[in-house]
Amino acid sequence: MFNLWARESALHSEVEELRSAMESMLQYSTCQSFGTDCKDLIAMIKEPHAWPSFATELEKIKTLKICFPDFKIIHIPRAQNHISDFLAKITRHNGDCALFPIISSISSIRMFASDYHFVHPETTDKMDSKSDILFAMERKIFLGQFLIWVVLLLGQLRGCKSCIEKERKALLELKKHLISLSVEWGYDTVQPTWTNDTKSDCCLWEGLECNRTSGRVIGISIGDMMFENFSSPLNIYLLQPFEDIRSLSLSVEQNGFDGFFDDVEGYKSLRRLRNLEILDLSSNRLNDSIFPFLNGASSLKTIFLHNNLIEGPFPAEEQKDLTNLELLDLSPNMLKGSLSELKDWTNLELLDLSRNFLNGSMLELKDLINLELLSLAQNSFSGPIPVEVFCEMKNLRELDLSENHFVGQLPLCLGSLKKLRVLDLSSNQFSGNLPSSFSSLESLEYLSLLNNNFKGILSLNPLANLTKLKMPTTIVHNNLQLLDFSKNDIGGLFPDNIGRLLPYLVHMNGSNNGFQRNFPSSMGEMKNISFLDLSNNNFSGNLPRSFFTGCFSLKYLKLSHNRFTGHVPPRLTNFTSLDVLRLDNNLFTGEIGVGLLSSNATLSILDMSNNLLTGSIPSWISNLSNLEFLLLSDNNIQGTVPPSLGNMSSVSFLDLSGNLLSGAIPSYVGHYVRYLFLRDNNFTGPIPDTLLARRVRILDLRNNKLSGSIPEFVSTDLEDPPELSILLLRGNSLIGSIPRQLCDLRTIRILDLSHNKLSGYIPSCLYNLSFDLGVAEEDTNIYIGRDYNPTSFQLEYYKSTFVVEKLVVKYTTYHEIAINFATKERYDSYTGGTEFSEGILGYMYGMDLSSNELSGVIPQEIGNLSRVRALNLSHNYLSGSIPSSFSNLKDIESLDLSYNMLHGSISQQLTSLISLAVFDVSYNNLSGMVPQGRQFNTFDKSSYVGNPLLCGLPTNISCDQTTERSEEEDNGGGEEEDEEAVVDMLVFYYSTGSTYLTALICILLLNYVL
Repeated sequence: MFNLWARESALHSEVEELRSAMESMLQYSTCQSFGTDCKDLIAMIKEPHAWPSFATELEKIKTLKICFPDFKIIHIPRAQNHISDFLAKITRHNGDCALFPIISSISSIRMFASDYHFVHPETTDKMDSKSDILFAMERKIFLGQFLIWVVLLLGQLRGCKSCIEKERKALLELKKHLISLSVEWGYDTVQPTWTNDTKSDCCLWEGLECNRTSGRVIGISIGDMMFENFSSPLNIYLLQPFEDIRSLSLSVEQNGFDGFFDDVEGYKSLRRLRNLEILDLSSNRLNDSIFPFLNGASSLKTIFLHNNLIEGPFPAEEQKDLTNLELLDLSPNMLKGSLSELKDWTNLELLDLSRNFLNGSMLELKDLINLELLSLAQNSFSGPIPVEVFCEMKNLRELDLSENHFVGQLPLCLGSLKKLRVLDLSSNQFSGNLPSSFSSLESLEYLSLLNNNFKGILSLNPLANLTKLKMPTTIVHNNLQLLDFSKNDIGGLFPDNIGRLLPYLVHMNGSNNGFQRNFPSSMGEMKNISFLDLSNNNFSGNLPRSFFTGCFSLKYLKLSHNRFTGHVPPRLTNFTSLDVLRLDNNLFTGEIGVGLLSSNATLSILDMSNNLLTGSIPSWISNLSNLEFLLLSDNNIQGTVPPSLGNMSSVSFLDLSGNLLSGAIPSYVGHYVRYLFLRDNNFTGPIPDTLLARRVRILDLRNNKLSGSIPEFVSTDLEDPPELSILLLRGNSLIGSIPRQLCDLRTIRILDLSHNKLSGYIPSCLYNLSFDLGVAEEDTNIYIGRDYNPTSFQLEYYKSTFVVEKLVVKYTTYHEIAINFATKERYDSYTGGTEFSEGILGYMYGMDLSSNELSGVIPQEIGNLSRVRALNLSHNYLSGSIPSSFSNLKDIESLDLSYNMLHGSISQQLTSLISLAVFDVSYNNLSGMVPQGRQFNTFDKSSYVGNPLLCGLPTNISCDQTTERSEEEDNGGGEEEDEEAVVDMLVFYYSTGSTYLTALICILLLNYVL
C-alpha cells in the first residue's frame, strides 16, 4: 500500500511540473517541446483514459495543449539531467532565443537525478581504479553531450531574427490610424514603444509576439485605449500585411471600435489572414455589421465579443463558414429571439451567451455535443429543461442556466454528465427534489439551487456517493465543495446526517427556507466548512456543542432569524478562524458567552441583536482586537458602558440600542466609532462633546433621559470637517437654543431634535446643511458594508483562452440601517446600506424641530433647502407668516407647520410643490383663501382646522361669508367701543363723586372728634 501511494505521489508531482512548465511557456511561444525522464508521464499524456486517478490533472494538461498546436513530449535519459539544467541556467540570461523555452521547459519538469553525481578524484584518498575509470567515462559522456547541446544552442541563436521591414512599416501605419481615433490628450499613450527607430526590434515592442525563427508577427494586442468619438471604425485593410498572425486582440477600454471597413477587399478582408485563430473584440461598441467580416476568417477558433452592442437574432447563419470555431463569447450583448441552427459548429467547446435577451427553443444546441462549457445565464429561456439537448452533452464541465424562467423538475439524465464540475440552476422556477441520479456526478464541486421553488423535505442522499476504499470501513467520498439551495420553499427537518454525507463541503447556503426543529449534530463533522448560512428558517432548540468544537474552519456563520435558544457561544468553542458571526433575531438567553475569545484575533463582525441576552457588557470584549461591527441591540443588557470599550480602536459600528443601559454616556465612545446607536436606553446627563467629532457619521441618541444643551462643538480643522450625516436627539430633555455650530455640519441628511425643551429662534444659517444642492452627492453617501471572500475553489473554470483559473465565490456582508423618522404624519422606517444600494435612506433628507419651545419667525432661508423631503416645525410658538421661499422646496413631500401662531395667507405659489403629499397648517391664525390646484386639491379640511379665517375648499366656508362676518365684526366692535366709552364715563363720574363724598365724611368726623 505504501509503495503504491509513494508511486502515485511522485507521478502527481511529475504531472504538476509539466502543467507548471506549460503555463510558464505560454508567454514565449506555442510551438515547444517538453522532455522528461519519466516514461510513465509520457504514457499518461498519450493514453489519459488509462489513468483514472489522474483525471483531474490530465484534464488540465489537455486544456493547456489547446494552446500548443505542435505539442510534443519526449523522453530524456536521466543522465542528461545535469546538462539540461546547466543549459537552462545559461539561456535564462539570454531571452532573445527560442531555445530558452525549450530548455526551460525540460528543466522545469522534475528530473530524478539524486542518484547521479560526480565526485572529483582529489576529494578522496580511497578511490580505487574502478572508480577512476567510471568517473572518467562519466566525464567524457557529460562533455560530449554538453558539446552537442552547445552546438544546438548556437544554431538556435543564429536562427533568431527580428521583425521584417514590411511588417514594421505596417505596424507604424496601424499606430497612425489608432492615433487618429484617440483622444488628443491620449496620443502619447498609444503604443509608445512602436517607434521609427530602425535599431529597435519591433518583435520586442509592447503588445507584439513574433515567430523567433521567421521574425514574422504572430500576435498583436493594442491594449487599453480611449477613442475621441463614438464613431470609430477600424480599417482592417491595415492588418493584411500580417499574413502569419495567429492572435489578434482589439479590446479597447472606452469608446471602442464601432465597426470595420475595408475599401479594397470589403467583407473578404480577413480571409487573407489564413493563420488567424484567436480574435478578441471584447469591450467595444460593435454591432451585427461585423459578422460578414468575421465569416471570412474561416481559420478562427476563438472569438471574444464580450460586452458589445450586438442586437437582433443569434448570428449563426452569418457565421456558417466558421466551422473550426471552438470558443465563442457573446456575453453580455443585446441578442434577442430564439437560437438559430448550429449544426456547422460541431467543434465548439465553449459557448457563452449569458446576459442577453434570448428566449424560445434550445433544440438548436443539440448538435453541440463537444461542448465543455455552456452559459445561458440571465436570459429569458422558459419551460422545462430540454432533455434531448443537455443530456447528450457528455463532455460538459460547466453548465450555467441561472436567472432564466425554467420550470418543472430536474431531469434524471443530468446525472449522466459525469464530467460536470459546476452546475448553476439558481434563480429559476424549478420544483420537486434532487434527482437520485445526481449521485453519479462524482466530479461535481459547485451546485447552486438558490431562489427556486423546491418544496417539501430536502433529501441530500443523491449527493452522497458512497465508495468502499481499501479500508475496513465504508466512508463517504464526494467532491462537492459548494452547495447553495437558498431562497426556496424547502421545509421539514434538516437532514440529520448531512455532516457525514458531505464531509468535504466548504460552502453551504440554505437560508430563506422553512427548515424546522433542531440543528443537526452531525454538522460538527464538517471539518472543512468555512461558510454556513442557515438564516431565515424555523430552527429551534440549542446548538450542539459538537458544532462549536468541530467546525474549526468556519469563517462565516449566519444563523439569524430562527428560534434558537440557550447560551452562546459556550466556553469550549473552537472557532479559531471565525470572521463573521450573525446570531441576531433568535431566542438566545444568558450573558454573552466567553467562547467568543476563541476568535479574538479574527472576528470582525458580531451581531447578537434581538435576543433575550441579560447581564452586562463584559469587559473582556476588548480582547476581540479585530472587531469592526458590534451589534447587541434589543436585548435586556444592563449596567454601564465598560471603559474597555473605549480602547477598541477597530470598532467603527456600535449598536447598543434597546437595552437597559444607564449612567452617563462615556466621552471615550466617540473616539473611534463612526456609526453609534444608543437609542431607547436610560442614559442620563449631558451629551459629550466628543460624540460630534469628525469621525462620527451617524449618531442616534433618541429616547433617553439626556439633559443639558446641545454641545457647541467647534471644528478647528477646515480640511477635515465633521462628517455627521444623521443626528437623532429626539425624545430627551435637552434645553437651551439650537447652536449655530450645527450649521457647519454640511453633510447632514437627517436632523431630528423633536420632543425636547429647546427654545429661542431657529438659526437662519441652517440653510447651509446638505439639503442644499451646493453639497456634492458623493459627500453625503451612506454605505455600511464590507467585501467578504470566505471561499476559494480550485475548479476547472474555462475562461477566455481555456487557461485554468480559480473560481472564486465572493460575498459582501453588510448591515442594513433602519432610521425611524416622522414624516407624512407617521413614524416611518427608512432603510439603507445594503450590498446593492443605499435603499430609501440614501434618498431621505429631513429636519424635525417639532414639540419644542421655539419662537420667532420662520427664517426665509429655510426655503433654500431644496432637497429636503420632510420638514416638521409643529407644536412650537412660531409667529409671522409662512415664508414665500417655501415654494423653492421642490422635493418636499411632507410639510407640517401645525400648532403654532402663524398668521397671514397661504401663498398660491405653494401649489408648484408637485411632490407634496402631506400639508398641515392646522391650529394657527391663518386667513384668506386656501390655494387650489395640483397637490392642494388632495388635502382635506383636517389640514386647515383651527384657522377660523381661512375660506374656500375644503373648509366648506365661503369666502363671501367670511368677508361679511369680518365687516360685521368690525361694525359691532365699533358700537361696543362707544358703549364701553359711555360706561367708562359713568363709572368715572360715580367713582369721583363717591371718593369726594367719602373724603368729606371723614373730615366731618375728624372735626367732631376733635
